[in-house]
Amino acid sequence: MVKHKPQPFDIINTILQLLLACVFIYPFIYIISISISDTFAVGLGLVKFLPIGFQLDAYRIVLRDTTIWSGYANSILYTVTGTALSLLLCSLPAYVLATSEFRFKKSFTAVFVITMFFNGGIIPTFLVVRNLGLLDSIWAIIIPPALSAWNIILFRTNFKSIPISLIESAKMDGASHVWIFTKLTVPLSKAIFAVIGLFIFVAAWNSYFPALLYLTSQDKQPLMIVLRKYIVMQNMRGIMERSIGTGKGLGDNYDYEGLLRSIRMTTVVVSVLPVLMVYPFMQKFLAKGILVGSIKG
Repeated sequence: MVKHKPQPFDIINTILQLLLACVFIYPFIYIISISISDTFAVGLGLVKFLPIGFQLDAYRIVLRDTTIWSGYANSILYTVTGTALSLLLCSLPAYVLATSEFRFKKSFTAVFVITMFFNGGIIPTFLVVRNLGLLDSIWAIIIPPALSAWNIILFRTNFKSIPISLIESAKMDGASHVWIFTKLTVPLSKAIFAVIGLFIFVAAWNSYFPALLYLTSQDKQPLMIVLRKYIVMQNMRGIMERSIGTGKGLGDNYDYEGLLRSIRMTTVVVSVLPVLMVYPFMQKFLAKGILVGSIKG
């Protein structure tokens, strides 16, 4: 077996990849270290990378707060429902555009492409949502972003890569378009469904601006709005003082400012857990789905 000598490009590329990996990994390790370190070390700014000491008071405070759990439930509801609806609404028109019998597919494709460059804007969209009576409801968060021209084009490109002989043979056997889509097209396009579903899931989970516009009830706010109040607006003292006042699970050996900072980092850890849990299951589809969706135009 002939061993190839490493080329300078390979060496430089490996070094750059390792540096890039460190850039992405360091914030995660730092956030986790702050969340579990001793609050006195956190308050003094001694934690730079690895944790110093061990303390879980911040997790006790965050996980005992009902606002966090309410935001979690709302975010899961919005994300799961929105992802399923978006996959359905984007794949159906993509199948029609990929079908040879549809004579106006070029015109409709052009219409979808135009929406990628121009949109109605925030105020017109808000007026439409209000006039439809969707304000302060789950549908105000789910419906507006459900239809994406970019996702439709990805689906269409993937559907067109399916061998036409399979579709023609199914038609000769009397199969309808509904049967072809559900029994043939969807099973052969699992990779692109998984990739686009992952993108939609992450975007919906991290979204907070639509909730600011359309939701007024506190019990309907998603988790990202709760985190915005805690982290961006520095509204941590209320939750911390309530927990300290009850005396549940907290001792006297803590630093107030250090605990305040640890709570902020803990909320970040708690919020990213669902995405970190979903991504490994979708990773095997990621490269394959993007490649398949970009081979044929």
